[in-house]
Amino acid sequence: MLFNIRIDKVYDLHVHVKITMDDGVKLNGWIQMYGKHYFKWFEKPYHELRSIVNEYFRNTYCIWLSRIIRDHPATGINRDCIADYKIIGYTYSKLNDVCEIELKQYRDYMQYKKGDRMQFEFFIPLEKVPTCTHQQKRVTVKNGTPRFYESHDVKETRALFTSRLAPHRPEIPLEGPIRLVTKWCFGKQKCAAPEWKTTKPDTDNLIKLFKDCMTALHYWHDDAQVCSEITEKYWNPVTGIWVHIETLGNVI
Repeated sequence: MLFNIRIDKVYDLHVHVKITMDDGVKLNGWIQMYGKHYFKWFEKPYHELRSIVNEYFRNTYCIWLSRIIRDHPATGINRDCIADYKIIGYTYSKLNDVCEIELKQYRDYMQYKKGDRMQFEFFIPLEKVPTCTHQQKRVTVKNGTPRFYESHDVKETRALFTSRLAPHRPEIPLEGPIRLVTKWCFGKQKCAAPEWKTTKPDTDNLIKLFKDCMTALHYWHDDAQVCSEITEKYWNPVTGIWVHIETLGNVI
C-alpha cells in the first residue's frame, strides 16, 4: 500500500512537483490533495502516484502550488497551461482526530453523486473581515475610452477569498438550484456573544465579490443557480465567515 494508515482517519496527500508550463516557465512547489476530495488515494500502490496526480489535474481547473507544505497564499495555475510535470517527492498529513465533519461531508457528497440533495457548511477564520467591495473599481481613460480595473485592495481581497474557499469547494460543480447562507462575523473586543452589526458595509456589497470567487472556483456552473441567498453580519467574539450551501428541491 502507499501508506499504512487507518481507514477511519482522513489524511491529506502532499506531492512535491516540478511543473513546466506551455510557455517554458518552470515552477517548483507542493500540491495538496485533500482527504475529503480524494478519499481513497491511500488505497492505491505507490507506482500509481502519478495516476493520482493526473486524476487531480483532470478534476481541478485551478492548481494551487505552494512553496512549502500548507504555505499560504498559494499560486494558482491554469490546468490547461501545464505542458508537463515531474514528481520529486511526497508526504501526508493527518487532520485533527477522526474528523467526523469531514467524513460526513464525504458521505454527503457520495449521496449527491447518486442524485440526492446535498448540503455542507464550513467556517473561514480571518484576522479581519475585508470591507472593500466589488464596486470599488477604478477607471482610466485610454484613447478617449474609459477602462475599469480593480484596485489593489479588491485584488488582495479576491486573492484572500480564493485561497480560503479553495479547500472547501465540491469535487464537481453543484447542479440545479442552490441556497447560499453566509454569516459575516466581525471581531469585536469585549463581545461576549454575537450582536447584529448595523453599520457598513452593506450585506449586498459583502457577498458580491465572495460569490464571484466561489463561481470562479466552480462551486457551481453559474451563480444564477443561487436562487436563495441569506447574508447576515454580526459583531462576534471570533472573526470569520460561516458558509452554508445546499441544493434545493421543488418549490413547495
